[in-house]
Amino acid sequence: MKIIVEIILGFISLTMSYAFWNCAKSPRFCAKVMNDYEELKKIYNHVGTEKFKSEGEKIKPIIGNSSIGYSGNIAMLLEAGLQALDKTRNMLLVVIILLFIGSYYFLGGIFLTIEIILFIIVAFPEISASAKNNVATDIQGVMLNIYKWDQVNPEECKQFFNQEQKKYLENIYRVVVEKDSLC
Repeated sequence: MKIIVEIILGFISLTMSYAFWNCAKSPRFCAKVMNDYEELKKIYNHVGTEKFKSEGEKIKPIIGNSSIGYSGNIAMLLEAGLQALDKTRNMLLVVIILLFIGSYYFLGGIFLTIEIILFIIVAFPEISASAKNNVATDIQGVMLNIYKWDQVNPEECKQFFNQEQKKYLENIYRVVVEKDSLC
């Protein structure tokens, strides 16, 4: 019976640890992609210009039709994605700690040590393809808002990305505007 409990707790712990590290490492991966012009082009090309045109038309600003609306959309998308990752990461950590406590209580210190070592080892690989896809989906949402904003008010959009947000969002703006001008 003890072996079955070890296997079940070990599998659950390993699965939860992997998900935890995906959530913990996704914001850094997102920042890396947002700073990588070539990766942003790949995301844009994967989605395709036609899809950006059709979906971009549906985008509405949060407040009015000004920079506050579209910049608000972008800020909301990025913040919501990060908050979801933080909440999920924190919930997973609570579950993992409870699993560690349960492991120690039912199986002893040796199994707990093994689980902690596995938890640490799982931190080393890069994030999963599904976590990368979630980041790409968030970035796609930002691209759609930039596309629409550039269609509605290109000067205001250009000023926002080239002056106010140059450090953080310049590459994503360049990809969307350059691709749009090539069509």
